[in-house]
Amino acid sequence: MAGEQGRRSMSTARLTLVVLLLTATAVVARSAHRGDRAVDARLESLPYTVDDWRGIEGRPLDDETVRTLGADAYLMRTLFGRRGAPASLYIAYYGAQRPGVSVHSPLHCLPGTGWEPLEVGTIDVAGNPVRRLVVRKNRERALVRICTRSTGAPSPTKH
Repeated sequence: MAGEQGRRSMSTARLTLVVLLLTATAVVARSAHRGDRAVDARLESLPYTVDDWRGIEGRPLDDETVRTLGADAYLMRTLFGRRGAPASLYIAYYGAQRPGVSVHSPLHCLPGTGWEPLEVGTIDVAGNPVRRLVVRKNRERALVRICTRSTGAPSPTKH
């Protein structure tokens, strides 16, 4: 019974974290200026503490990855909850859609780096569709949740 309650508590904490991060992403996206010029998305102003989760700066991406992504801004953080494994957070901001450039999708880069999708589906998080993946690389497994926002409502990435 105690183990089941702990798992429910962890699931609730993770759901709360995802909802708060989606909300923060929406606020940043709406507050940014629109247009073709580069925009300071101020991703670094997102809080390091969300509910019971505490964050630290994540390892920066290498120059080649940054060029490939083509984002105007990105954020990497590692979040630690009271129990369980740490969660990695990656947010990319694209100020404007550029001709011939599509939003970078983890559905493409994960297999390219050796991660094999075991499960792919869509879940609802606070009324927002979120892509849910379970991936494996060698003996390591990871849960990945992806939500993209273009002008308008969030949608699970279909790339």
